[in-house]
Amino acid sequence: MKTFSSAIALFSALAPLAAVPAVNAQEIHTDGQVLGYPVQFIVEGRTRSDVDVLAIKGPRGIETIKVTCSPFVWEAQGPNTADTVDAIARAWCF
Repeated sequence: MKTFSSAIALFSALAPLAAVPAVNAQEIHTDGQVLGYPVQFIVEGRTRSDVDVLAIKGPRGIETIKVTCSPFVWEAQGPNTADTVDAIARAWCF
């Protein structure tokens, strides 16, 4: 059953990618850390003005963050505080 649960978790984490145009994706990361939090996946745009989509396992669970680094704007969905999400988005961008 662990494999089935893992598949559901991965599908849930990747669901936000449906809204990201594939033509803007430059690179997809599936490991590493941002601000010390584990990366589930990151879809990085071609430029700093493209939207990057980050799925990060924060202190309260997985957070999906859509961030534009220039200008710096983010929106997120998940259980973490706005301060935590802002810190993760800033660490990613700067």
